[in-house]
Amino acid sequence: MILASLLLALAPQDYPIRAPHRPRDPWVIRSVLDDRPRMVTIALSDEMWVAYDAQSSSLYKAWKGGVKFDGAVYTTVHGVAPTSQGRSYTEGPPDPVWSAVVGGKEVAVLVQWRGYSFNEGHVVLQFEMTLPDGRIVHVQEAPEFVRPETLFNAEHRGEFGFTAGHPGLMRSFYARDVPEDVRLRLLIRTEGVSARLGEAVESVEGDKEGRLSYVVLSHEKAGNNVLLFFAPLEPQAEAPKEGGRGK
Repeated sequence: MILASLLLALAPQDYPIRAPHRPRDPWVIRSVLDDRPRMVTIALSDEMWVAYDAQSSSLYKAWKGGVKFDGAVYTTVHGVAPTSQGRSYTEGPPDPVWSAVVGGKEVAVLVQWRGYSFNEGHVVLQFEMTLPDGRIVHVQEAPEFVRPETLFNAEHRGEFGFTAGHPGLMRSFYARDVPEDVRLRLLIRTEGVSARLGEAVESVEGDKEGRLSYVVLSHEKAGNNVLLFFAPLEPQAEAPKEGGRGK
């Protein structure tokens, strides 16, 4: 597949996509978000923000609309915290989303957040997975906003069913030192997309509607990229102010 030769052999530190304009500075923020503690919010572009839960090292959601930065740190107002604004493209499934298959048997993993770094204008998230037998695997994820035309020419867009202009989330993964008998799996939502593409992605048993999928990282396939494209979201109409009339 063309995607494999373009992207999937690359680790996040070799990210091939030019970073888009970020809508704020700083564009990676640690805070409470939507009453959830230990969130990492990333302003990828005006079209897409994403947030990760550092407690579970999982995607909370991707959305359009930004964040209302309330709270003592931002507005000196106590008792409130930042809240996401606008509509979601996708949300993460319920935790736990990380698991492993060891010797053909599914096992739980202990996931720990290890911070993030920057490389060539991209953010790289760092996770640590501890297997039941104590072995540790280090995983990186680099989320980025993309559009089909930034990755593929018209011929390949037609082949994959991509529509130019559709906003997309590209999640690039790299797992270091995966043992030969281990396959790491990340559960992601794949419903509600206009198109998707990924190489080492598996269906979930019993999920006949294709709402969920596993992203797989292994000794043989340490790097993986998943592309999720969505129909453009229209801005939400503002609600009439209390005591006034909408026009």
